[in-house]
Amino acid sequence: WALAAAAFFACSPMALALSVSSHAHLASRAFVSLALVFLVNAVRETGDRRAWFLFGLAAATSFVCRPFESGFLFLPVGIDLAWRTVARKREGLHEIGALLAGAALPLAVFATHSWLVTGSPLVPPRFVQGGAVVAVLPADSTWARLGNGVAFNAVLLGAWFLGPLGVVLAMVGAWTDRYTRLLALGIGSVLLLGLFHDNYGIHTVGPIHYSECVVPLTILATQG
Repeated sequence: WALAAAAFFACSPMALALSVSSHAHLASRAFVSLALVFLVNAVRETGDRRAWFLFGLAAATSFVCRPFESGFLFLPVGIDLAWRTVARKREGLHEIGALLAGAALPLAVFATHSWLVTGSPLVPPRFVQGGAVVAVLPADSTWARLGNGVAFNAVLLGAWFLGPLGVVLAMVGAWTDRYTRLLALGIGSVLLLGLFHDNYGIHTVGPIHYSECVVPLTILATQG
């Protein structure tokens, strides 16, 4: 299965040839990969606090590199963990505690950087222009943003990952287990960011803005 995954990765233009130099999305993708390894261990070994700690550390470090993409990719994992904690009547609180402990340092770095640049730890530089907080939501209708930002990017992501074959295999593999379903939901969450893009041109010229999705997609295709 590792050889199959390597073959998918090598045959994907997005995975193999996307900006093979030092860019933030490459570092983010590397930490996404590490986070997924730790997530597998955390899901398999219930109560393994170290795995959840390392997952939080790697996921938050990826968040520092590219906050929106990584944040939305891992959002379903956080919701699932919170839901299972409530369902188990607080038995999973130690898992959430370990995750937050691992994420604390990278998030503190991110908040400090935002505070130094914008004056507020909760306002990242992306939302500041000319010293003032600006709204980035485009003025187009929701349907226009759904078509130009979400649907078009979904087609682009599929084409650049591994073409129609990769899309079919990933869709089949998404239903393997809870882990793969969370990965699929994470990819869908990142695509929904297209509803909030303030510049369609930048986000649709290539798959760079979905770099974090290539490793989850490889996993799903391999499962399929």
